[in-house]
Amino acid sequence: MIAIEGAYTRLGEFDYSAAASSPAADTISGKYKAHALSLSGLGILPLQQRWSVKAGLARTKTDLEASSATGAVALGNTSGSRTGLLIGAGAIYDINRSVFAEAGWDRYAQIGSDDTGKGHADVFSVGGGYRF
Repeated sequence: MIAIEGAYTRLGEFDYSAAASSPAADTISGKYKAHALSLSGLGILPLQQRWSVKAGLARTKTDLEASSATGAVALGNTSGSRTGLLIGAGAIYDINRSVFAEAGWDRYAQIGSDDTGKGHADVFSVGGGYRF
């Protein structure tokens, strides 16, 4: 079975701390805030009774805000948006015809910009749903 899935994901807030050597030795600390919008194509393969596995590939737009609150070399606030890929995999258990539970993993491959720093995020999730 093939499906399409749209999602908004709040990737969270993360504190950071880094050492700076120029123009003066200092420690800079602050916070990252990230979220993403995605549109995925999913492949779902039924296995045994009630069990299925799924895999997906998506185009995603991530937004990252970085702020620095301390340090002599204060960075201030900056943000960056980036378009990238999202890959994921998971398992689905059908409780009945309409209700299901699922667990999965998603990797947001490209988050941030040259101004905020670049990276990736792995998201592990457990949830449920209702089919109409």
